[in-house]
Formats: sequence, C-alpha cells, structure tokens
Amino acid sequence: MQDRQSDKFRASKNPELIDCSLADFYTFLQGKDGEQLQRDMFKLFKLPEKYHAMMAVRALAKQGKWEIVKDYITMKNPPCSYQFMVEICMSEGKKDLARDAALKIKDVDVKVPILIDIEYWREAIQEAYAGKAQDQYLDDIRAKAQEKRVTFIEDFI
Repeated sequence: MQDRQSDKFRASKNPELIDCSLADFYTFLQGKDGEQLQRDMFKLFKLPEKYHAMMAVRALAKQGKWEIVKDYITMKNPPCSYQFMVEICMSEGKKDLARDAALKIKDVDVKVPILIDIEYWREAIQEAYAGKAQDQYLDDIRAKAQEKRVTFIEDFI
C-alpha cells in the first residue's frame, strides 16, 4: 500500500509526502482541508470505513480539533472503537477525553484495566463493582496505586 501511495504522489517532489505513512498523509490532508481527497484516497486504496474514521480521529487529534474528537467519543456507535480513541487521546495528553472514551467501553475486562492504566482510580473501582468484577481488579488497583504512591485508594474501596 505504501508503494501505491508513493507512486500516486511522487509527482509532488515533496519528500515529506513520499516517505510518510498513510496515517501521516491523512493528517497532512486534514491540515490542508482535503476532506474530499481523503475520501478519494480511501476509495483508491479500498479501505473500509472503519479505517477512514480511525485516520480521521487521529488526524483531528494531531490538529488539535478536540471538539470534533469529542463528538466521535459521544456517539452511541462510533465508526471506530472507544479503545482506539482512548489510545489517541492519551498519546496527545488528553486524559479527560481518554477517560470519557474509556467509560463508554462495554466490556468490563477491557474498561477497568484501561481506567487503571490512565490512573482514574475512582472510576476503575466503580466500574469494577458495577461489573461485579471487584475480586478480579481490586488487587490490581491497589498494586498500581501503591506503585504510583497514591494513598487514598482504600477510602474508595
């Protein structure tokens, strides 16, 4: 796929475009208001809509367009996973949005470890109890909190 991208855009003589990944190129287009070109590109490469949405969320995050990313997070059935949105928000330093996306994950076995990793202790404990998985996760929460020197965890448990 990288070769087809390079062939298509080699005429630009811009090494920034030729050597970048598809995701980085998508981000480049987002900055140039190239939404139609983005869609054309995904049709050319025959990629599913899910990947278009993933690249859009990533590009919007890189551009700092957090209101639009938040719109994706608040969707009932977004075209890309909430877990992906957590990763993007954390990579860009937006812990609050990452928490919002993590809380939308339905599977407790995915949700609680993510909340522990992003250090939202109260939410992790609440979700563990709500999912009746407190026996499974409370020790993990205590261990991670102790590792981070967080002392008030026992107050929540």
